[in-house]
Amino acid sequence: MKRFALGFLRFSVVIALASIAGQARAQEGPGLLPDAPDGQPAPDGATSGPALDPDRVRARFGFDIAGAALVGRGAGPAASVRVGVQLNRALGLQVQTQMGVFAGRDFGVYSNNAIMGSLVLLDMIELAAGPSLDVRAASLDLDQGAFAGLATRIGFLVGKNTHRDGKRSGLSLVFHAHPTFITTESGATVTRTLFAFGIGGEWF
Repeated sequence: MKRFALGFLRFSVVIALASIAGQARAQEGPGLLPDAPDGQPAPDGATSGPALDPDRVRARFGFDIAGAALVGRGAGPAASVRVGVQLNRALGLQVQTQMGVFAGRDFGVYSNNAIMGSLVLLDMIELAAGPSLDVRAASLDLDQGAFAGLATRIGFLVGKNTHRDGKRSGLSLVFHAHPTFITTESGATVTRTLFAFGIGGEWF
């Protein structure tokens, strides 16, 4: 598990650095071309029309499919869907639902439902975190029920963005870390942490 995590992080950093370099080279070239005359198509590779305001408020959505490990319990597939609003170039709010199944020392399913705030750095690295209501059904009675949790996510947006400034879309490499705080009948709190590595897409 540790080797896989380190390998994924190294791969993500390399992809992120390559994308930054590609964007820097693109910015050195000519800007947007003016609108094509009526009845004539714009030149190949050019986007006509004004650039979009990067600080405008707009809708956003994304998803990812991941391999997940619930520490001390098991591993299995997971999928996340998120919708929300991008407030400006850097800040956003979103609702994320993550569902999955795990098997190993225990067997069960879960649904983690979070409200998250996000910060976008360099137009391609996103950090997100927020409180979560986690619902679990498992073979062990301890992991049954609804509990409080904390959703965190790091995403690397890679691939070619749209030509207009102020709009992002592309492939996303995602890392989730999600502790769930389970209260036992005796009143003690046990933390179950889910780690997930996935690939998906973001549009905002």
